[in-house]
Amino acid sequence: MPDPVDYCNPLSIWQALIQFLTGSTPSSSTTTPPSVPGGIVPPLLNEPDYLIRETAAGKFQLGKPDFEIFDRAILPSAPFTMIQEFVTYAEAQAFQATLPPMKLPGKLHLQFDRAGKGSALPGEHPDWTAAPDAAKTSERLKAVLNRIPLMNTLPDATTVKLLMARLPAGMMAHFNEIRRAVYVDLFQASQASKGVLGLAATYIHELTHASNFERRGFFSNELAKLLKPDEYVLNALNDEYVAFQNEAKGIGQFLSTVPIDVKHKFQNNIEKAIDPPSTLYLSTTTASVPVATLDKLARETIGPGYLSAGRLCVVQS
Repeated sequence: MPDPVDYCNPLSIWQALIQFLTGSTPSSSTTTPPSVPGGIVPPLLNEPDYLIRETAAGKFQLGKPDFEIFDRAILPSAPFTMIQEFVTYAEAQAFQATLPPMKLPGKLHLQFDRAGKGSALPGEHPDWTAAPDAAKTSERLKAVLNRIPLMNTLPDATTVKLLMARLPAGMMAHFNEIRRAVYVDLFQASQASKGVLGLAATYIHELTHASNFERRGFFSNELAKLLKPDEYVLNALNDEYVAFQNEAKGIGQFLSTVPIDVKHKFQNNIEKAIDPPSTLYLSTTTASVPVATLDKLARETIGPGYLSAGRLCVVQS
């Protein structure tokens, strides 16, 4: 999400907010969606749940069905990939509670505080580098992102890495300027039941912040020295607005590639997978609302949300 801001003058914040909510905001460039391919089915958006099964020997195995891009309704005979075996069902349940349904093939090795300062996690931490189900999450994510032309305008994995970390409550992802990486908290993403579509939207959002940083060429704290407090707040809110716009644009491009006969099933995932205000641009309930009105509503959603969350009073280390 946004780079935190180190100005807490209420007057300056409200002055900038008023300008932001009433002024014009540059939108990101449009990209022509690709032609509609066939053969894609809605389960691509969802990760399969963990299952606990009892063996003939009385042990309990925690694992995932190997659905690939299918779900149990389409391929109920999919093989079972075991993660770990336990003596009791209660032990399997307790271990399951520590794992997010959605993984990526990598290590969870950092935690960030609300100031954006990263530190090593205490004790042991999960490593899903070679986990088959984590690799499948990565495959699903790529399958979605490959259908989004907007990705061609954003930094790629060679310049901005996608990594995992524990983030403060309410923050699913964070672009760290110093480390030049997008960190995702898969525990929070999983608890929010956003699935791969939500992960893709979040990734696009953070890559937009990364793109703004690359274009700027220097850190946010250096930018703060060049701008007045209200100008800096306005800039931060503007960056956030464009990031949400890109979320909506990217997921909209993905939806344009979905066959018409199953598109309504994908549309049903929008409300739970995509955060406001991006949902304004994608929901069927706002389909007839003029874009200018949606833009105004989006700005009104972002500004007060920042103030109520206290995000404008945080300094990034």
